[in-house]
Amino acid sequence: MSYDEFLDTILSGFTKRLGEDYQFHIHILPRNNGAMTDALFFSRPGQSAMPVVSLRPYYERICGGEITADQALEEILSLICHSSPLQADEITGLEDFDRIRERIMFRLIHTESNPAILADVPHIPFLDLSIVFYLFLKRRGKAQMTTIIRNIHAGKWGVTAADLWTLARKNTPREYPARVMPMQDVLRQLVPSPSDISTAVTALDRPDRSPLYVATNQSGLYGSACILYPDMLREIAGRLDSDLALLPSSVHEILILPADPDTPYQELSQMVTSINREQVDCEDQLSNQVYLYRRDDRLVHVMTNGPKLVGQAKNA
Repeated sequence: MSYDEFLDTILSGFTKRLGEDYQFHIHILPRNNGAMTDALFFSRPGQSAMPVVSLRPYYERICGGEITADQALEEILSLICHSSPLQADEITGLEDFDRIRERIMFRLIHTESNPAILADVPHIPFLDLSIVFYLFLKRRGKAQMTTIIRNIHAGKWGVTAADLWTLARKNTPREYPARVMPMQDVLRQLVPSPSDISTAVTALDRPDRSPLYVATNQSGLYGSACILYPDMLREIAGRLDSDLALLPSSVHEILILPADPDTPYQELSQMVTSINREQVDCEDQLSNQVYLYRRDDRLVHVMTNGPKLVGQAKNA
């Protein structure tokens, strides 16, 4: 089944199953790092807003033999029929800054790879990255509804990027608490069978190898931003009694290891670059650089001059 055939199957299936009560449209939306995605917008009379469904993941699961087209249709229909839309009073309330100030959060994206997004949103530069802001609207299970804050929103509210940062740096750690785990524990969670990870864990536990940690947030989404949580890096550095090398695994997590004068930053950058190009989806890439958190000045520094972040979206 081609991707166009998949889209036709989904739209015709919706029409047959739901009739005229719903209206369906597929639009191409820009994503992080210049990636594009097909998104399904749907609406029903009397409801102000409904979730937007990204279709590409369903097609990838079909191609991988995980589900059939009919099963994909059933999953999307279930999502639509059981979604709780934003009500009219919730939409109106977004215009009142005092009502949404505690919903303002922040994320990190790569600056050079996102000129179109950054031209349209309030943001704050941070090394080769940018801090952008969004509104947390609703959560249902692991799913959540958010919307990026654009210049037009900030203008209506009469706030600056600095104002948003003051609020977001308090709200985000509260709503998305940080989680730091040894890499061994992460591997054990991903592969429950001890025999399957024994080699990897043994290598990590070698006395001549620095311990490696994964830092994210409890939702696992855009968790790289946790490196800007107040005092987080300072506390980790204190516990490890060391400066910290920071490897941007993706927009969702950061790898941390103790740093010393012999830390091979350029080699680590080459490793990050290789992983980005071969294993990480374009829109999930954060940077090819490696950073250093220094305890003496409590600042994060860029330690490498890696290549531009030019990823290729998988299955594009």
